[in-house]
Amino acid sequence: LGSTESINKQGNFINSKLNTAILSFFSPIVSQARPPPNQKKGSRTPIIIIPAATTSLITMLNAKDLLQDLKFVPSDEKKKQGCQRENETLIQRRKDQMQPGGTTVSVTVPYRVVDQPLKLMPQDW
Repeated sequence: LGSTESINKQGNFINSKLNTAILSFFSPIVSQARPPPNQKKGSRTPIIIIPAATTSLITMLNAKDLLQDLKFVPSDEKKKQGCQRENETLIQRRKDQMQPGGTTVSVTVPYRVVDQPLKLMPQDW
């Protein structure tokens, strides 16, 4: 083998010129995949997207009742109660989590509910 070639421990042939070419080809892709260090990270809260149509069974008027309180209230009834439509809402769901010792702990998990996904920012995804 020449001075720029070797065999690694797995038995794969390694050529330093080939490795350099591959790394230089992929390095711009890898560097683009990482967000810049000063760019703020988006929220990691799960997002639930519901239909924007006012005739849907679930709307922004009744989403919290259904998804958080687990009870269905028709949108028309919520309108009669004087409820205002929100652009988005945050719901809290309780979730039981099994601990290593076998005990169960109840955790509150937030979910963001929206009906207009085009208004979400790239960092939200």
